[in-house]
Amino acid sequence: MKFKQIVQSIFFAALLGTAGASSANTVYNGTVAGADGSWGFVNFGHSGGALSIDAWANGFTGGSTGFGIDDIYLSLFVNNGSSHSAFTGAFVGANDDSWNFSDGSTSVLDSFLSFANLSAGSYTLAISHCCTNFDYVRNDTVSSGIHGPYRDFRLTFSQDVAIEGVVPEPQSLLLMLTALAALGLAVRRKT
Repeated sequence: MKFKQIVQSIFFAALLGTAGASSANTVYNGTVAGADGSWGFVNFGHSGGALSIDAWANGFTGGSTGFGIDDIYLSLFVNNGSSHSAFTGAFVGANDDSWNFSDGSTSVLDSFLSFANLSAGSYTLAISHCCTNFDYVRNDTVSSGIHGPYRDFRLTFSQDVAIEGVVPEPQSLLLMLTALAALGLAVRRKT
């Protein structure tokens, strides 16, 4: 019986680990794709409560281009499913520069958003170059100011979020498959 409890614990831990990058401190690396002036968008779910989003872009070299956005600007909205070319989601907040270096940032040109009690729900984070706030344009055909190779960024979320479209890491998939196999063996052994 103890073996079955261990297998179930491993199974549920693996399942939670693949549920969309949920954790108490989620880190997301991204790159704004497309032509100069394109916007970056990160959709995520939040279970409610305090949340901070710390952006590291200036000097960040961990993305696909090797060049971070030199002066990143974050705009947060409620995701109501509307198109980015005619966006109608409620504006939550925006930030250009900060003095928070907890994510590895070394520049005040990186952004930081903090909310004491953000409602549970689905959100869209618009990423641009200073000083283009998506709330003012609400249309992704208007230039974001992103230019050249300077497109990479890292976001550190302080609380549990589920980033939409994130594929589980191979280690998480391997752990889940191992747990499923062990659970199958345990059930087969019992019958």
